[in-house]
Amino acid sequence: MSRITLPASSRTIKDDRDYGLPPRQRRLEAGQSVFINGGSTAVGSFAIQLAKAKGAHVAVSASGKNEEYVRNLGADEFFDYTKAPLHEQLIAANPNPKYHAFFEAVGTADPALFVESDRYLKFLWKVLLQPSWLGGTKRTWKLIFVVPTKKDLEAFAKLVEEGKVKPLIDSVFSFEDTLKAYERIKTGRATGKVVVKVDPTAE
Repeated sequence: MSRITLPASSRTIKDDRDYGLPPRQRRLEAGQSVFINGGSTAVGSFAIQLAKAKGAHVAVSASGKNEEYVRNLGADEFFDYTKAPLHEQLIAANPNPKYHAFFEAVGTADPALFVESDRYLKFLWKVLLQPSWLGGTKRTWKLIFVVPTKKDLEAFAKLVEEGKVKPLIDSVFSFEDTLKAYERIKTGRATGKVVVKVDPTAE
């Protein structure tokens, strides 16, 4: 069952094959650092594993109760967003070197994280977009759409086979309890995928 939870969330951050990203978005390299906002989300959980598989230093945010969870996935640094505004924590941490990339996995961006990003995020490339809703900050912001290919999926499957990426299941519901599964998703507190078993005999 665990393998069926892999495809959708895992196609959001790229390993060394870059999984269909245009060249200008293929920026994370071995030895660089990335901050993942929402490391305990389904997307964030895969992002941690894929970034580590690429050899990156990974910092993440999550609530304190999920610190052990994200560290077990490979997170090197942890920020508890419930303690203080994240941009204030990142400024206080004064990362050296600054993070090379910022990956948003929460789904609702906090503009302050980007407005203040010159304090903790490197300026690696020419500014392509300075959205006004982020205060016109001098950092590239991109909404990423991924078009996976057979080659990409085969490369990802290899990472799974090598144990570098693990499928993550938060909870399993019977088909009759589909509404409860949806309610679990709506809490925003699921760590990993919420699975509905259509076939009760499936393992």
